Amino acid sequence: MPATAVRPQKLALNRWGKTPITWYSESGWHAAQFDMLSFDMAKAPGRTYRYYTGEPQFPFGSGLSYSHTTLAAHAVPGTSTIAVEVRNADVMRVTDEVVFLYVVAMAGTVASSEPSAKLIRSLVAFERLGPIPPGFAANATFVLRPEMLTVSDAHGYPTLHAGRYGAIVSTGNAEVKVNFICEQGACRALVH
Repeated sequence: MPATAVRPQKLALNRWGKTPITWYSESGWHAAQFDMLSFDMAKAPGRTYRYYTGEPQFPFGSGLSYSHTTLAAHAVPGTSTIAVEVRNADVMRVTDEVVFLYVVAMAGTVASSEPSAKLIRSLVAFERLGPIPPGFAANATFVLRPEMLTVSDAHGYPTLHAGRYGAIVSTGNAEVKVNFICEQGACRALVH
């Protein structure tokens, strides 16, 4: 009797993207009463993920997935490096994940008279990880540099406000915040 070959089980592949815009809900759009002739993005309730304080239908960076991933991130002590691990918790599907790095100035870093004081967060880097097999993890590193924190001042000139910043690592479904102090020359992690 001839031997029969065993076919390996084919795993489903889950490759998805993230929305590159903020989708306002119908009620949020109506309540905001956006002045479409004004280009002041910070005027309450603000526009885009950088300034919008309302509840969006789908926030910038969100996306659907058939797989579940977990996110872990930490600052490497004494450096400006953030180590990121994304683990595929699904048992059947290979997946990809997009990891975002946002920054936000902490209270007291930017004077309230500056336009950038109204920033909720700013995207400074991102990376797609994968394909990640079921039960496995993929790693990434982000290096926070002072030029990533540069914003326009009240006169329109690029400025770095030296001080404390939060670096937010996000998959759109999970977030981890790491604190840094940044000056003109470098950023370094604040480890507690």
